[in-house]
Amino acid sequence: TVTLRSLPTEYSRAMLLELLDTHGFRARYDFVYLPHDSQKHTPLGFAFINFVHPDDAARCFQRFRGFRAWSVPCSRECVVDWHTPQGLAANIEKYRNTTLMFPSVAEERKPLLLLDGAPVPFPSANRRRRRGADGASAGGVGCGRPL
Repeated sequence: TVTLRSLPTEYSRAMLLELLDTHGFRARYDFVYLPHDSQKHTPLGFAFINFVHPDDAARCFQRFRGFRAWSVPCSRECVVDWHTPQGLAANIEKYRNTTLMFPSVAEERKPLLLLDGAPVPFPSANRRRRRGADGASAGGVGCGRPL
């Protein structure tokens, strides 16, 4: 699992998926989460992506480290890091019992599971839901503040 940081705050989950797919990663990842500011309902400028194979994660580092060719005006350079937890199962367990998965939360704000590039249902909660993992509030608009 990798973290992409310094994403434009205008980027939606669909834009992030398109970015990954157009750079050769279509069907090479099985989990994507683009955290949002819980009050402003805007992306925080980073995302977690779990790749199906370690070689794909390594290619992600090569392709997106220093990336600046965003589809929206933004001068920020992408930063790529390893994320904890690692792996699909660990990411599912981290989020499945959070309030992020409530039906009242917009799909765009939830973690997304994929199988061969197609969205699949997220596993149901297996215990009482805990407080959301949405992250702290971020300031500004546009490119936002660096993380």
